[in-house]
This record gives sequence, structure tokens and C-alpha cells, in this order.
Amino acid sequence: MRYPLYNNNLVQTAYLHQSPDEAHVGGRTRGKGRGVHDMVLVAGAVEVRQRKLAGSRNKRKSGRYAGRVRLALVPDRSARSLGGFIERTVAPGATIITDDWNGYAKLGERGYGHIAIAQRGEMQVTESFLPIIHLVFSNLKTWLRGIHHGQLVTSFG
Repeated sequence: MRYPLYNNNLVQTAYLHQSPDEAHVGGRTRGKGRGVHDMVLVAGAVEVRQRKLAGSRNKRKSGRYAGRVRLALVPDRSARSLGGFIERTVAPGATIITDDWNGYAKLGERGYGHIAIAQRGEMQVTESFLPIIHLVFSNLKTWLRGIHHGQLVTSFG
């Protein structure tokens, strides 16, 4: 039985915010020519939750942390593909923080509170606003390299 990478439970609005992003996942192919890769585009959304400040000296006990994560294969980085993914996975009315890719530009018109962060190659900006979704993709890629040796099968025969 095949299951999609996301389920129908929407990421809720009661948390700090949602962070969607997309990444190419897979590996280089050998013998297919220069620049040819067997990669798929994966879209992701993560709930960013806020810990209650308890005065702990342990920094991991306070601050932001990941809630539920939704992942799905998408055909491209267009507004139609990314907006459709967000509508299937994030509850309307949620605050969404994204990079300033134009595929996310019309989220406000779809009923979401949208904040676009212009990263412009600055790692500090990226890590201040979108660290959790990038950690999700980093963990996904590490898992694929370790378990599946970088090979992601997109069809089952």
C-alpha cells in the first residue's frame, strides 16, 4: 500500500507560525551526462511552536521548536503548485513566513497571513526566520543518504 508524504490533518493556526519551503531531494546520476540529476522537488510545511519560558538555563528548553511537519512531492516551484500544497496542508488564517520566492506571493489572497523574508544570501537572516524548515530538509536528506544511499524512487512498479 502506498501512502502520500502528507496526510489530511491541516497544520493548525494556534501556533507561532508556519514555515513552508521547497527543496530538491535525490542524487547525482552517473553516466547520464554533465548536470543531469535524478532529483524530485519536495515541498514542506512545519508548525513553529513557542516554548513557555521557564527560566531554564538550558537554551533548548526555551524558544521555538517544530510541531507537525507535512511533506509532498510537487511538480515545480510555481505559485499554483506551492499554493496548492499550502492549501492542502495549512489551515486558512494561519500566519506563514516564507522566503521571498514569487511562488508564495499570493498567499495573502488565499486567506493566509503572509510574511515574506528577503534573504538575499545572508545566512543570519535565513537562520533567524526559517531555521526549522531548513532543519527538516537537512534531516530528510541525511536520512535518504544513510538509509537509501541517496536514491529516491518516485514510482513503484
